Amino acid sequence: MSRASRITRDSAARAKGKKFLKKNGAPKKRVQKIIAGLVALIVLLGVLMYAVPILKVAQIDVQGTTHADVEAIREASTINVGDNMLRLDMASAAKGVSSVAWVEKVTVKRSWPTTVTVEVTEHNAVGYVMDGDTPHVVDENGQVFLTGVKPEGTLEFKKTKPDDARAIDSASKVLRTLSPELRGKLEGIEAGSADSIRLFFPNQVVYWGSSDRADEKAEATRIVLGRKGNWNVSNPAMPTVK
Repeated sequence: MSRASRITRDSAARAKGKKFLKKNGAPKKRVQKIIAGLVALIVLLGVLMYAVPILKVAQIDVQGTTHADVEAIREASTINVGDNMLRLDMASAAKGVSSVAWVEKVTVKRSWPTTVTVEVTEHNAVGYVMDGDTPHVVDENGQVFLTGVKPEGTLEFKKTKPDDARAIDSASKVLRTLSPELRGKLEGIEAGSADSIRLFFPNQVVYWGSSDRADEKAEATRIVLGRKGNWNVSNPAMPTVK
């Protein structure tokens, strides 16, 4: 093959290759332009939805309340019907709701498309401590969370000073440990200190001492309850009658 023929064949091959690239490159560019256009459209829609309240709050659904005021919770959230769903500050709303009486824990979340759900966990009140004429309500974790009321089903912590955190915590632990059956029979609790707790049942007193080994003492209380005399279960392995 002559040199001129080889040059002619190479030129023809290069021309064919360029033609192929042009033919197949155009669709790729069109696809890229379409994708870029879609991305821009999505971004624009996102900006518009954030700036313009297309998705508005239609309902504020409060769940988990027994004692807490539902309207007070809605107000404390600072979320209003008609607000932009995308611009809500959930952390700020939860912080506001947590200040409402009885609210121990709270979660605020969007329930698309137009509902805000406020999930509340309330304090479990077990007793109260008197400070003069004012009751201070205590939950099962020994936290004073409310004043001025005596919730139904709670017991006064007799002889407990309102500033004695150890005694309050100890008495709360005792009540938290008792079974529903024992709690139902309990008429009173005395906690002059964290280490001198007494439980009052119908015609019977059970001395616990501290709240240490609470589970064992609760079981010992169940065993001796109803037996003649008052009992000391401070050593739950060896209860003694008094």
